[in-house]
Amino acid sequence: MKNIIAHPLVQLLSFLIILVNGIEWNSMPYGWFVVFGTADGKVFAIIGMFAILICLASIFWRRNFLQPVSLLVMWCSLFAFYWQLTNSHKQMVFKGGPGLITVLIFLTATIMVLNARMQWKNS
Repeated sequence: MKNIIAHPLVQLLSFLIILVNGIEWNSMPYGWFVVFGTADGKVFAIIGMFAILICLASIFWRRNFLQPVSLLVMWCSLFAFYWQLTNSHKQMVFKGGPGLITVLIFLTATIMVLNARMQWKNS
């Protein structure tokens, strides 16, 4: 089971389905914000697209190195999104049960990937 959760496609899917409350819209998946923000040149969206490309590349090439790097870039995209919000809107970004559940799913995928890819070996 942990091999399935640590797969790059599950990691990518868990990143894209994070429910975020927008300023103009109600809860929408983070993937929509990345796609539409890329067209506007938003920093968080460009970082998010870069993370998606790294994650897709990790499926076919150097998974042990690229997959943790893509996770780091995904988290940077989420932090950049959160940082660019106004103070009054930061309190309602992940408000509600479904938003928190999707963030926990992504956090679980992050922990499983890091556990699978960065195991320390005793010398």
